[in-house]
Amino acid sequence: MEWKKGEESEERGLTHPSIAQRGTAKQQVRASSSGHRTQPIRRWRAERRSESSLKSKRDKSKSSPEAKRDESESSPKRDKSKSSLRLKKDKSESSLKSKRDKSESSPESKRDKSKSSLRPVTNSLFSLSFPKSRCALWDGTPTGDKTLLHLCANRSPCVRLTEKALRLAHRHVRHGSKPPLRCFFLGSVCVDADEEGVTVTLDRFDPGRDQNGVRVPSAALPGDVCASCVFTSDPGAPVQSEAELQQAFKTLHQSISGRQSLDLAQTLRLGLHVVWTQALDSADFSLTWSCVSPASSVHVEPVRAVHVIPTALLRSLTSPARPAAHSRQKGFMTMDQSRKLLLLLESDPKALSLPLVGLWFSGATHVHSPQVWAWILRFLYSASIQDR
Repeated sequence: MEWKKGEESEERGLTHPSIAQRGTAKQQVRASSSGHRTQPIRRWRAERRSESSLKSKRDKSKSSPEAKRDESESSPKRDKSKSSLRLKKDKSESSLKSKRDKSESSPESKRDKSKSSLRPVTNSLFSLSFPKSRCALWDGTPTGDKTLLHLCANRSPCVRLTEKALRLAHRHVRHGSKPPLRCFFLGSVCVDADEEGVTVTLDRFDPGRDQNGVRVPSAALPGDVCASCVFTSDPGAPVQSEAELQQAFKTLHQSISGRQSLDLAQTLRLGLHVVWTQALDSADFSLTWSCVSPASSVHVEPVRAVHVIPTALLRSLTSPARPAAHSRQKGFMTMDQSRKLLLLLESDPKALSLPLVGLWFSGATHVHSPQVWAWILRFLYSASIQDR
């Protein structure tokens, strides 16, 4: 029917080329559906058949007992080779571990470890090189006013004698020989709250003993202030004789220039003179005292900040949980090639052999503290410091 319509349209002159092409395409499709197969379809089916035949052959070869045997023979070989490699790796790892354990457990390795742990500390000090030029180690331009440091820079020391110690001394004098009687008062020294002076508190009585013709205290402890005392009835007697003053000067010189740590109590030599009169039921006491201390005074002034090498000591001093004021710490300072300061403790054995440029002190609020002055005397006059 369609073909006839096409002819009619041609006869009428209304035919279009696209309509004619559609008609021919429909004729081809009808011809193919009528039973005549074209060559492309046959080729495609032949290819499909060849692929299916190859798949079936492969399946048969896999399902055959010979193929299974080959696979079973090849798989244990692979497993054996893998297991042998694993065993070799495990053996090598275990041997390496055992060697490491033996080397670690040996005393030589322990010594090496201990040496390696100590090397960073020692090497840091041994590798420290002081600047070659000592003319200008830091900028000395002052940034503030000068301050005078001395034990009596702001006010003289204050002496307090407790009633208990005085009563014990009076009892000893009454039951002893006639005056003059020599004895000792022992106590401690503390810095005032404003750090402008010191207060000496004498709260113990010591009758003393004779040693090589010299009267010495018998119960003195380290850090005690020892004040010699003379009980007499003569108000014109001197507080300290010339021989006692000479002995005080000698003792102070030994304390300041010695190798031991210098305490504030070692910078004082006290002498007391007590005049007493006995009545029926009363006793009158007149106390006079004198103090001998080093005359060395130091002027200090602030300068620009110098960089400090960050160490564990510096972190402990600058941390919020730093030591309290009563547990004061002190030490020395040296300098490296880059002109940075290195803090050293006083107890460090290498501190006295290195070139020292200064000192540090913790626990003091103001620089005019008498504790700072005493530590400066130690730095200036100690015979144990080789290079300052």
